[in-house]
Amino acid sequence: MRRRERGFVLLEALVATAIVGLVLAASFETAATASAAARRSAETRGALMVAQSQLAAAGSAIPLAPGSVTGETGPYRWSVTMESAPAASPAMAVTVEAGTAARPRLVTLATLKLPGGP
Repeated sequence: MRRRERGFVLLEALVATAIVGLVLAASFETAATASAAARRSAETRGALMVAQSQLAAAGSAIPLAPGSVTGETGPYRWSVTMESAPAASPAMAVTVEAGTAARPRLVTLATLKLPGGP
């Protein structure tokens, strides 16, 4: 093998190593982004389940009366706020917020509930 050809092979190896390094760096970046998105999605899904449970409890375990109730379920903090509905309706406006310590308002649900109803 001639000296000139050996130098060319070395240059090819260096370029190939650089390309592999760039591809690996991009792959790790993509994996990190996907992992963070999956974690946020799981947090939001958990907060939604907690909020739905608290909304269902309004009127049974939580009395339908103006005011606010707060609590924690696992890593999730929630708040149920009830106020009289507008237009002289007997219904109560119920708003539930749930989230984590890092992201306190992941989910907000709101509805109207009639006294004595489900």
